[in-house]
Amino acid sequence: MFVWWGKELINIYNDAYKAIVGGKHPRALGQPASEVWSEIWDDAIGPRARAVMTKNEGTYDEALLLIMERNGYPEETYYTFSYSPVPGDNGGTDGIICANTDDTQRITNARQLRTLTELGKCITDSRNNTELFENTIHVLKQNPRDFSLCFFV
Repeated sequence: MFVWWGKELINIYNDAYKAIVGGKHPRALGQPASEVWSEIWDDAIGPRARAVMTKNEGTYDEALLLIMERNGYPEETYYTFSYSPVPGDNGGTDGIICANTDDTQRITNARQLRTLTELGKCITDSRNNTELFENTIHVLKQNPRDFSLCFFV
């Protein structure tokens, strides 16, 4: 869980969230969320945060793809999370609280299992080596996240 507080949405989080922040910890603590998550802010996170802060309405996303750079390189991640407004002393929204679940392994494992299942079928369904190779390339092309080089074949 984390809280983003104030107009700058200062990042405050618990120990469990350190795994999500990754290599950005401890530097991320006390920093504006827009700086901590600059790589996903404009397209994904910022619009949701603005809606919570300006409309006082929560958001919910299930298994949202976020390409995060929390360890110095882009990572394919999937998160289920909700942003809820936190009221301030004057009745308006002064912050956001977020509970989230990392769905990355579940999503990627299911995708890879589908690919392996299809590869198994193409092995048994192919009548010769040429057909086997063509069918294999076709199956791998269906999973560009794990086999992006297959688009060049």
